[in-house]
Amino acid sequence: MVNLVDSEGHAIFSGPDNWYKIALADGRELGLTPMILRPNYFNDSKHGFISAVSPGEWLIFRYQRFANDDRLDQGWPIGDKGYLRCFYPMYDGNAFNINLAPNGNPNVYDIVASQSAQSPMHAEQLGHNRVALYVYDKDGKIRGIRLNRIGDARDDGQRVLQQSRSDFLVPLDCQFVKLSTKVSKGLF
Repeated sequence: MVNLVDSEGHAIFSGPDNWYKIALADGRELGLTPMILRPNYFNDSKHGFISAVSPGEWLIFRYQRFANDDRLDQGWPIGDKGYLRCFYPMYDGNAFNINLAPNGNPNVYDIVASQSAQSPMHAEQLGHNRVALYVYDKDGKIRGIRLNRIGDARDDGQRVLQQSRSDFLVPLDCQFVKLSTKVSKGLF
């Protein structure tokens, strides 16, 4: 099997020495957005939304081959399931799993960082070392991922990642940028 590659063309691996940020095509990165309580929008204090943030406000992600499995040096085969753990380094250092959480709309789940069980991701390799990320819904079906504005569409609200309701599978186009170095090795 051929593994997904990061921004430098190196295979993405599991383990404490392999941490990444996820960069989007427009220069923003995936980060954690504080809870925004709005009418008809369910969330609780155990969740934060994964959203597009300015460079430097990112979450740090670590790949796991299987749910809650910390085995080292497991590659992410192209076209296969994988799991992402993340933490927000500027907050309190807690580690969170990437998961789906229901919001107030039927059959819509927000992709959040939480302490809950993990939800699998599906990944395909794109050109120029980019990755197409999909998410599995609660029924085990692969779904697209999109950035969606919280609140009224006329507001310039935060854009958070959501599972797409469409049967047309449009992925999140992103790039895994390795952050761990010899200096930071094992420290985050």
